[in-house]
Amino acid sequence: MAQTHEKQELPQRELKRKAILEAAVEVFLGAGFGLASMDTIAQRAGVSKATVYSHFGNKQKLFGAIIKAQCHDLFTPLQTSEIGGNNLELTLRRIADHFIRLIMNEQILALYRVVIAESSRFPEFAHIFYENGPGQTADNFAPYLSEQTERGLLDIADPRRAAEQFFSLLSGHVHIRALLGVESQFGAVDMDKHITSAIATFLRAYRPRS
Repeated sequence: MAQTHEKQELPQRELKRKAILEAAVEVFLGAGFGLASMDTIAQRAGVSKATVYSHFGNKQKLFGAIIKAQCHDLFTPLQTSEIGGNNLELTLRRIADHFIRLIMNEQILALYRVVIAESSRFPEFAHIFYENGPGQTADNFAPYLSEQTERGLLDIADPRRAAEQFFSLLSGHVHIRALLGVESQFGAVDMDKHITSAIATFLRAYRPRS
């Protein structure tokens, strides 16, 4: 009977965990880490504060869990569905388009801001974000660049570094301006020119010399 009871309780526990994470995203990204209240999170999730603590232990661990979950939800589609294909330039374009949409997403911008604001006090937040987001994306892209080098379409000695450079070219000041709120809206034509220029620069650096 005990095992049957545990199986019945598991889905309810997972539902509560999901509700807590969803409520915590709203509170943390809206108020910032310092002003976020566990009472408010519990209230929005429809659970007791004791339930929040039983799932995540403390505020820091809850925020770390949010970072992992958000990175997984936002970066996974880029990592799993865009990399591949025989047409190098078309594949780079698909990856670039998806990446720009990702980093300019209001939710991911808000997450960046909170992580940066708290990184001096809680450096583990920055590590969690980088390892599960940008770092993992570069790790997943590097084998594709290595494969294109083997095919003779690129000439790259350090695929991981080249992956970082590709995404850095794409983000550049466009992302910085969006993070700072200096300029959050970019026209489709300007963004298309930015992506085209970034890809051209990358290919000029890594096309095999004839």
